[in-house]
Amino acid sequence: MIALLAGAPRANADAAPPGAGASPPGADIINGTVVPNDPAQWPFVVALLQNTSGGSQYCGGSLIKPRWVVTAAHCVDTANGGLTPGAVLYGRKSLTALGGETLGVASVHIHPQYNPASAENDIALVKLASAPAAPSWIQLAAPNEDPAFGDPVNVAGWGSVDPDGNDPGDYPIDLYQATLASVGNFDCTNAWGVGAIFASNTCATSSPADTCFGDSGGPLVTGSGPSLRLVGITSWGSDPCAQPAKPGVYTRVSSFTSWISTFTGKSLTTATPVVGFATVSAGKLGETKSILFTSTGEEPVTVQPIGRLLSSEFNVMRDGCGGLTLVPGSSCSIDVLFFPRAEGNHSTVMNVLTVGADSTGASVVLTGAASPAVFSTGVMRLKTAKRPKRKKRSSRFRSSMVIRYRVPRGVSAAEACAGSMRLSLAISGVRKRYVKRSLVRDSAGYCVSRHVYKLPKRVLRKRIRATATFSGNPRVESRIKSFVLRLR
Repeated sequence: MIALLAGAPRANADAAPPGAGASPPGADIINGTVVPNDPAQWPFVVALLQNTSGGSQYCGGSLIKPRWVVTAAHCVDTANGGLTPGAVLYGRKSLTALGGETLGVASVHIHPQYNPASAENDIALVKLASAPAAPSWIQLAAPNEDPAFGDPVNVAGWGSVDPDGNDPGDYPIDLYQATLASVGNFDCTNAWGVGAIFASNTCATSSPADTCFGDSGGPLVTGSGPSLRLVGITSWGSDPCAQPAKPGVYTRVSSFTSWISTFTGKSLTTATPVVGFATVSAGKLGETKSILFTSTGEEPVTVQPIGRLLSSEFNVMRDGCGGLTLVPGSSCSIDVLFFPRAEGNHSTVMNVLTVGADSTGASVVLTGAASPAVFSTGVMRLKTAKRPKRKKRSSRFRSSMVIRYRVPRGVSAAEACAGSMRLSLAISGVRKRYVKRSLVRDSAGYCVSRHVYKLPKRVLRKRIRATATFSGNPRVESRIKSFVLRLR
């Protein structure tokens, strides 16, 4: 284990799970067998070395692409006792034998949510300076390929063959292997306590065989031949090792395939996963922002075209990525317009998809806010009409008066045309006031209130003063409480 070989303190004999005061022990194989020097057996297993001279193995790993090794984060977390590997040994079962390749390290990538206290998300990637001459790598397990309870799983490593691992002689020069049985997370939690095991963990039996100090970062696999899959990464366990009631704990690989592919496969990423737009009045054009996307994988990635309408508030004005094939390191951009139709906070997710099941796209959360739409005086133009209709042998005529205002952009007709309007007519020389109240209704983009009166013939040539008052619609009332119409 890294804690032992790097000189960090060992956990107590009655080890507690990470987060309860224990350091995650590394793991070596207890009661395992030596792997034959056969290139076809465990060809993807690598040893992390402290230096470039080919010695001082301290953790294991698995080759998952020609230039990529997956291992445990605690092996390479230099801030918490880990080491930056000086080199990676590939293609050799015995640490002192001839053959194999000692490869340089280009970069190390620890999972951004790795928690050294709890060992959650205990996974890291090591990029090799160059690929092996004849690389043989293992496929990662998909979620539907995780082992079921009791299924056989296999482990390998150069770790301690003694449960205590206190003596340098406990660490073999040969690669060891063992077959364990998968343990469900429910039983594993019962063994280690609530909060010790996460959904991103998988567990395996620890007796009679178990991983131990020095095996950290090594593989937990299932299947054989074409169906061989990497399902786990050796993370932590009991101290001393091989305690029957304490299953070994591994990082569940299927929980991290998307993260891994952003480095090793066809991947599209963005440095701005959340984009905020400035506040604008509802119904007004807001900002247009350009969002940059970059191909960050090992292989070219083809981007699928994106639709024009992301939501009722966010629109794609220019798709500079759709249909492009981006080589690693190249970029493209998409321009998005914020055009809110209604007030309030708005958000949507823009998913930029890529071609192929082995590639991953990028997602961006778009957010923006719209203030209430403004009823401008230009919008509130009011019109009236008088249509006298005389009836034969009648002393009265019928007058229809219409008051209307345009529905503002960004406000629904149902909202703008709510409420009612009271129209009062005062006729010069006539004491009586003629009052009507009518609901406001939507009519072809206008809010309309129609009032019908039967007026005496004698008022035909008199001046009429009409006063209209809105009620039941605060948004309209806040702009125009009342107004006067003068009719002749």
